[in-house]
Amino acid sequence: MFYHLPPAGDPVLWKPSSSSLVDARKHFEPYDTFFYNSGAESLAAAIISIISRKGVDAPEVMLSAYSCPELVSAILYAGAKPVLVDLEYQRPWIDIADFENKISKNTVAVIGVNLFGIAEQLGKMDEICNKHDISLIEDSAQSFPDITDNRFWRGDFIVLSFGRGKPISTLGGGALLCRNQERIKALPEERVNRKKSSKSELVKFRLKIFLYNLLLHPRLYFIPNSLPFLKLGETRFKPLLVIESMAEENAYILEANIDNYIRTRSDEKRQWLSEIISESTLIDLPRACAAPNDMPTLLRYPVLAGSCKQRDELYCKLNQAGLGASKMYQKPLNKIQGLETIFKQQGEFHNAQGFAETLLTLPVHKGLTLKCVQKIKAHIQHSIR
Repeated sequence: MFYHLPPAGDPVLWKPSSSSLVDARKHFEPYDTFFYNSGAESLAAAIISIISRKGVDAPEVMLSAYSCPELVSAILYAGAKPVLVDLEYQRPWIDIADFENKISKNTVAVIGVNLFGIAEQLGKMDEICNKHDISLIEDSAQSFPDITDNRFWRGDFIVLSFGRGKPISTLGGGALLCRNQERIKALPEERVNRKKSSKSELVKFRLKIFLYNLLLHPRLYFIPNSLPFLKLGETRFKPLLVIESMAEENAYILEANIDNYIRTRSDEKRQWLSEIISESTLIDLPRACAAPNDMPTLLRYPVLAGSCKQRDELYCKLNQAGLGASKMYQKPLNKIQGLETIFKQQGEFHNAQGFAETLLTLPVHKGLTLKCVQKIKAHIQHSIR
């Protein structure tokens, strides 16, 4: 198959600006913004700040059992114990009752993840956090909403990522947003690596962007997708080793890519897919998690099949046709290699397990054409009756 849509990711704009970070900060007002070398490093910095203010000997941070392993990496780096919370049944949200039941005297924070661009139940989580005096960290790595959208950016800290396949990408870097000056004072000093980039380094970075954009094309994406050592789409645990500031080359182009995303984002493709899903028996997660006519801007379009077998069959058919379907994280965190021992004593997470086994995501990026959508519709109609 020499035609294959990537599951997520839009081209990165090359438009350097020496004042990129200064200009970028205006998009996050009234928050103070701190730029780190990844979303995981930004999260680790937030947790370190929280722990230093709480003074707990054995701090614990709670997170969804269906999450990116990088969250665990950040928690461990900060010196805390990760505590898993199950999902709500057939929803990408933390089970609120399970969350509150697992709060202990050592709990210092909970991470709410805006998965796929769908807002977590941040209002409910915030009420419980205030009741128990714990911090709410909002992981917004998969969502970059309008700041006036009150479903998002309600945490004590907000974490962003600008890595590959994110809503705004500079092929690296992350940010941490906060409005509380006491929390800000407790942030760790990052190891600064934003040295002046040489002309040759900038040329290499521009070439990297060119190749990345080129290989996103459906006629060429099969090349990286077919190379096993790249492990595209594989969910892996990798320890976090250091907190650094955002690299200068990523900082150079951040402002331009934020402006480009805000100017060009569209819900048209989400609407195309929503119409298709509504005619099938698949569970339409964006529609199930939002009020009518109040759908979020999505990074991927997530649906749930009726069974693991049904999901796998549809996934195979869509990918044989090169239509960019993904299984996302294929296991809950307690089943991922390298994390089994850490979570061995925390039991099973049945809703997260079922979610992982039946989830399928569809692309909504700029490379998705109406012709591709029509092919997706035909495969869904044939497979899901």
